[in-house]
Amino acid sequence: TLHGRFLFTTITGKSILEFHFTQYMALLSPLFLVWSDVRVIFLAQLVGIVVSGLLLYKIVENKHPLLAPIFLLAFYLNPMLHQVTLLELRRVTLAMPFVALALFGLYKDKRWLMLIGLGLALLVKEDMGLIVAMIGLYLVFAKRDLKWGIPIAVLGIVWTFSMLLWVIPSLTEGDYRQLNYFEDWGGSLGEITTNMITHPFQVLQVMFDEHSLRGLWRSMLPVAIVLPFLAFDIFLIGVPAVAVMLLSSDQSLHSLDRWYMAPVIPVIYAAVAIGLTRMNRRHARWATAALLGATIIAYIAYSQAPLGGRFDRQRYRLTDRHEATWE
Repeated sequence: TLHGRFLFTTITGKSILEFHFTQYMALLSPLFLVWSDVRVIFLAQLVGIVVSGLLLYKIVENKHPLLAPIFLLAFYLNPMLHQVTLLELRRVTLAMPFVALALFGLYKDKRWLMLIGLGLALLVKEDMGLIVAMIGLYLVFAKRDLKWGIPIAVLGIVWTFSMLLWVIPSLTEGDYRQLNYFEDWGGSLGEITTNMITHPFQVLQVMFDEHSLRGLWRSMLPVAIVLPFLAFDIFLIGVPAVAVMLLSSDQSLHSLDRWYMAPVIPVIYAAVAIGLTRMNRRHARWATAALLGATIIAYIAYSQAPLGGRFDRQRYRLTDRHEATWE
């Protein structure tokens, strides 16, 4: 991009947009002028995760300043964050701070701040349109804000379907390849949708099988299962995105594993944070204690960080393959 080949990748010899609509990556290219090393992008990903926690921290601090640091600690100790940062750079993870910014703006009733977060999230990956649409619907039904809610909901829906049906297929000279993640349901968007609508019991069986239930348990354990329901209206913003994952034929996506839950994590913790602000000091203390306790249990059971249940020293060491790649 810096040398005039916009979002060109040497891996396929084409644009990265042929797989995901990720124009935001172009905004990261100037970082290579500061440090000409691929690790600068990993650093950007990590900083984004840190900023996500700080934005949600500010929500809790607004009413419970003494509890906010504990909330932030629980966020950073979440095993899902550790598995994301230890795997590799993923485009969807870069959306985390923008989703958090949008939710912060939503809580503070700063609509333009919210809009900036949503706009940048859309540029990170095409399926962010689902979260954008849900925030629009939240404004319509929960806030009775039709002026902002209807345009944002329409934007999210139109963005999602235009990417699926027109933009990305036009760049790839074919179909939207991500539909392969739902190949058990059909070979086209129409066939997939029809099969899901006409087989509701099969949909439920797929969504809540052994693998997905295990993934839901891992995802909700760090927040004590019930804490996001303190602000159920906010929690609903992330539900459609999770439902799409649960319906996938891809095992990692279906099991909510690896990096796939990254953009939903800020929604879950925003629900917890806003829920805490709706409670009095005494109840908020108990809820925060439950949050930290559940996080520690999840850390011991599932974290890949040191002292975690899935800690592997080799993950933190350069292998022969890494050395060969470096050369």
